[in-house]
Amino acid sequence: SWDHTVRLWDPATGLVETIMPHDGLVECLSALPDGRIVSGGDDKAIRVWGQATGRVNDIYFTQSRVVGLATSHDSSQVYAGLENGEVLFLQFERGATN
Repeated sequence: SWDHTVRLWDPATGLVETIMPHDGLVECLSALPDGRIVSGGDDKAIRVWGQATGRVNDIYFTQSRVVGLATSHDSSQVYAGLENGEVLFLQFERGATN
């Protein structure tokens, strides 16, 4: 988002449940089937969040802005598209759901 955050809303109440900050504009977001959330943007970082905690589990710094994210069906892989044309591949341990 423009305010450098990822926000999760409770659909039942419409209230913001969690705010996850970035150091720049958030360009993309993907939810892993195991409940983690992956986000990226202008700060050239890929952040992996625990949905239950709203805390960063991992940060991966890149050489360029993160403009796209895709995840695998088993939560073990993330592909990140960068503004400079590179595609990064991240491999996670299965069952790592902190």
